[in-house]
Amino acid sequence: MEPSESDHVRANADLFGGFVDSDGILTCGVEFKFLLPSVDCEAEDPDPDVTDQILYRSDRNDPESVDQQHLDGIPSRLVDDYVDGVWSTTYTTYRGVAHDSWRIGPDRQIDETKTDYNGSKGPYHWTPYELVSPVMSSCHYARQIDSVCRVLKTVRINLNETTSVHVHVGRSNEEFSLKTVQKFATLYWLTEKAIMELHHPDRSKNIHCMPLTQHSVLAGKSLAVLSADPYDRAYTLYNIDAYIPETGLDELRRAQIRMIWKCCFIDQVVDLMRIVEDGEPSRRGSIGFLGFMRWRHPGWFTHTFEWRQMSGSIDPKQINQWIRVCIAFTDFCRLSDATNFKDFASKAVAKGDDYSGIQLLKDLWVDTRIFKSMRKEWAQNR
Repeated sequence: MEPSESDHVRANADLFGGFVDSDGILTCGVEFKFLLPSVDCEAEDPDPDVTDQILYRSDRNDPESVDQQHLDGIPSRLVDDYVDGVWSTTYTTYRGVAHDSWRIGPDRQIDETKTDYNGSKGPYHWTPYELVSPVMSSCHYARQIDSVCRVLKTVRINLNETTSVHVHVGRSNEEFSLKTVQKFATLYWLTEKAIMELHHPDRSKNIHCMPLTQHSVLAGKSLAVLSADPYDRAYTLYNIDAYIPETGLDELRRAQIRMIWKCCFIDQVVDLMRIVEDGEPSRRGSIGFLGFMRWRHPGWFTHTFEWRQMSGSIDPKQINQWIRVCIAFTDFCRLSDATNFKDFASKAVAKGDDYSGIQLLKDLWVDTRIFKSMRKEWAQNR
C-alpha cells in the first residue's frame, strides 16, 4: 500500500517541525515468553517434591486442553494466535485490539527442545506461551509487573535460553515523530554493544534478537552504496549534521548514521533497521521497528519500539528496572534537542568500545545496581 497524499503532508510537517511528540508520558507493554510444563491427566508428578507450584495436567490427544486453563490470579483472556491458518503477531494495532487486560496464548519463538530447564527433571510436555500485558502508563507499570511475577512463581513454568521478556515503549494511541525515530535509531546504533552487555550473553546469539549493527539492512550496505546518497533530497529540509557527532566516527559508521538521517519517512528508517532474512524468515532484530510500518503491515501498527534483549525472567525487580531503562532511553530520544542529543552521542562515540552498558545507565540517570548484580551472577554461572 503506497503512502497517501495526507501521509506525505504529515511526513513533511514532521520534517519541518510541525509534528511535536513531546506532550504526555510514555506507555509500555510487556511480553513474558516462557514454557509451561504439563503431564497427562493420570500421570504421576515427575517432581513430587515441588509442592508450592501448580502443575497443569492435560490429555496429550488434545493439545488445546492446557490452553483452557487460566493462570490463577492473572486477569487474562485466551487468544487464538492463528488467523486463517497463518500465525499472526500477538501485538496487533492498538486501535484494532483492546490492550486493556492480560492475554495469554501460544508462542512460536521459543524452542521447547532445549534442555536447560532450571534443573527440572520431567518428563513433561512443554508448551511455549506468551503472556502479554495491557498498555501501561510509564508511571504505574511496576505494581502490575510485581503482581504478575508473584502469580507466575506459583505456577510450574520454566525458562530456557530461548525464552525472553520483550518490552514495548510507545505513546498510547499517539505516534512518534520521524525525528524521534531517527534519534532513537542513531543512538541505538551507537550504543547497541553497551546495551547488549546488560543482558545474558545468549541473547546476542538468538535469531529473535540479532544485533542490528551486524545483521540489519543498513549494516549490509557498503560504503560505496551509502555514499550514493539515495535520500539526498533530505538535505534541503533540515541540518542533519546537528545530530551527528563531529569526531570519532570512521567513514563507514558516519555514512550509516547519515543514511538514517536522510530518510524522509519512518518506513525508510524501519527498512534500514530490518534484519536480512538470509534464508531464515523468522529472524528478528534486537530492537523491533515493525510496529511503525503503517503502510506495509497495517495489522502490526503499534507505533512502539520493541526491546527484545532481556532473557526469560519472572524477577519483578529485574524486569521493572529494565523497563525503566527502555523508557529512559526512548524518552531521551523524544525530548532531547539537537545540542543535548549530539553531546550525548558524542560522549558514547568518544569512549568507543569502552563505553559500557553501566555507563549508559548512569548517563540516563538509571540505577545500575540490579544490572551489576545480574552480570555478576551470569559470570559465576559460566
